[in-house]
Amino acid sequence: MVNSSVKSCAECDSVLQGTEKFCPSCGSHISTEDTSDKIILDMTLPISLEYNEAIKVNIDNPSVIKISRADLEFYPYYVIEYQIDLQRIDPSGKKHNLQNQEVIIVDASNAELLLDKKETMKFVSKFNPFSSANKENLVHEHIIETNQIIHDLKNIEPIRDHTLLLTSDYGINIMDNKAPYSVVEKTVMRNIISRNTKENSYRIKKRKGKTEERKMQIVPKHKEIEIKRKSLVYVPKWNITLRSGDFAYKRKALAAPNIFITDEITSCPMHSSFAKLWNRQKKTTAVCEICGRAFCSEHIFRIDQMYYCKDHLPDRRNNVNEF
Repeated sequence: MVNSSVKSCAECDSVLQGTEKFCPSCGSHISTEDTSDKIILDMTLPISLEYNEAIKVNIDNPSVIKISRADLEFYPYYVIEYQIDLQRIDPSGKKHNLQNQEVIIVDASNAELLLDKKETMKFVSKFNPFSSANKENLVHEHIIETNQIIHDLKNIEPIRDHTLLLTSDYGINIMDNKAPYSVVEKTVMRNIISRNTKENSYRIKKRKGKTEERKMQIVPKHKEIEIKRKSLVYVPKWNITLRSGDFAYKRKALAAPNIFITDEITSCPMHSSFAKLWNRQKKTTAVCEICGRAFCSEHIFRIDQMYYCKDHLPDRRNNVNEF
């Protein structure tokens, strides 16, 4: 039977008595801190949106809202910076320079390259503008989240060796980087070559003083691509479920830039879904204290400091205060 209380040196694995400050075998310093309630990430974006702000609901009766589930999840992304500086000489003797330096972001869970804003906007055009509202909303949110993650990973300085303290308030989930860098590197190199392949024109002399225009394709070689920086950075995201009566509301936020991507409780469901798509939906004033559904001031009613939707109004209509 193994005694779980027996400690060993992290450096040489020698058995310790439990009172030493330095290992008697190798001399290494012995940490006395209990790390069972901690998680340490090598590199992550900082958390600007803390738990108390992530769960806050700005309505007139927030006490009827309960936290059904809250998770702080860390998603892995490869941040790869490359540089190209090459020269080609065409048959006419003219020199062509190709210089570029960019940062490429890759989802480390599936080796998918994150597309920039212009390319992700093409993604939404694949969907019929009169398709289901849920599909439109998902596409819209996907674009916002993807573009924001690209921006954050390029512009926010990550934290190294960041310590996370486990808490009973919310769960902490570290998503696996299922795509090894060896696989990602091949995908990235193909993408770099593709986006930097250029076609240049040049002219050659013909008989009787005439010239003819020809084209030459410049394709970077692997050895001409310099990877200046590559790192695995975790992006913190809040995934929260709020519950009120019979209704559950999802909320998703990027913790580094303090931006909410999805917040189902903030918008009144009685307005057009297309209004939501363009951020023109009316904000929730309160939730019905009978069914828990969220409504704006046009569709919620107050009686004796209590809030009701149209379907659950008490019979005392003369006491109704409509906003």
